[in-house]
Amino acid sequence: MGWLARLLGRERREPFEWFKVDRSNPQSRPVAPPEAADDPDWAWRTLVAWWDRTRSDIPIGGASDEVIETLERRYDIVLPPDFRAYLANACPSREEEMDAGMGTWWHLDRLRNLPDEHEHPVGPVISDGGSRWLFFVDHLIWSWAWVICCEPGPDWGKVAVILGENDDCIVAASFSDFVAGYIADPYDMT
Repeated sequence: MGWLARLLGRERREPFEWFKVDRSNPQSRPVAPPEAADDPDWAWRTLVAWWDRTRSDIPIGGASDEVIETLERRYDIVLPPDFRAYLANACPSREEEMDAGMGTWWHLDRLRNLPDEHEHPVGPVISDGGSRWLFFVDHLIWSWAWVICCEPGPDWGKVAVILGENDDCIVAASFSDFVAGYIADPYDMT
């Protein structure tokens, strides 16, 4: 224990030890309303409305179908409809602004799959090295980040958080559910 810690009666802690996620008693998170299941535009419209309400200065650009299809071919993925609609209509045109939840939503050219962006092993949730999981938003300059599964199968469309090496967790069953939870409390999506 250092002299200052002894003086203040505090032990030394590891970096980021103050932020520990307790997954022993999982809490239910907000989910998108039932009508969102039939409306792929619900997520992006809700997110943009929240950005406006919270005065987040996110420059909305959207992307063309050709650019989105190029992304799908690059990673051999199939984008879930609600995430595709978000990219087409509300994807930021640049990645310089944080929203009110301290999230930086990545512009289309910044989107990467897990192996291209994160060199460390992930936890047990993401299989196959995450080659078909795309990063799309991070928190406080990559304190943690969220990925979406773009591989058809049982995890297709699910969103996971990557908190660090060997630490991942599914936080939403769909992009729409992620948006519902994120706008309610971004920190609850860890």
